Amino acid sequence: MRTIPIEAELRQTRGRRNARRLRRQGWVPAILYGANIQNNGTPHGIPIQIKRKDALTLARQYRAYFVELHLPNHPPYKTIVKEIQFHPVTDEVIHIDFQTVVEGRKIVLEVPVQLKGVPEGVVKGGMLVRKLRKVRVEVLPEAVEEVLEVDVSHLDLGQSLRIRDLARPGWRFLYPEEVPVATVEIPRRLRVQEQESGQQQ
Repeated sequence: MRTIPIEAELRQTRGRRNARRLRRQGWVPAILYGANIQNNGTPHGIPIQIKRKDALTLARQYRAYFVELHLPNHPPYKTIVKEIQFHPVTDEVIHIDFQTVVEGRKIVLEVPVQLKGVPEGVVKGGMLVRKLRKVRVEVLPEAVEEVLEVDVSHLDLGQSLRIRDLARPGWRFLYPEEVPVATVEIPRRLRVQEQESGQQQ
């Protein structure tokens, strides 16, 4: 999986007022936490800040990715974005949580689902409806895929692709197996035609 390098700086101040000031200056407050992270002897993470343009770059990514954070006087940190917070009105990125990644230790993240092929049911007039655009999984860093490609060409009218159909070696999907990912729905007009055909018979 690809890695995006980001330059960051240590954040000297906390609180909402200081966070708003940072944003006016073109920065986005963030926190770096996880294994091997200590701040003044406590495992509460390191308050950092990154440029707004870099925050937007991360927020606009479709595929899953790692982030390599570069901080002054620190070794590079391999991380994942655990959470991006947006302003409820402007959609501006207002905070990012980064979690460190350790090889051999499982992580939890969201991976986009990409549907491949034209379902048989769509050819017959059905409509493919996506139920989940991303799936939350627990997986080793070395086994992560940027996007989960799934063939749906076999789906007929009324059939669904479910979590159990996404099985990957070493992946644990954090949903019940029966949860639908995509469904070929039967339009009302086809249902009416089936009913009329059944009545005629």
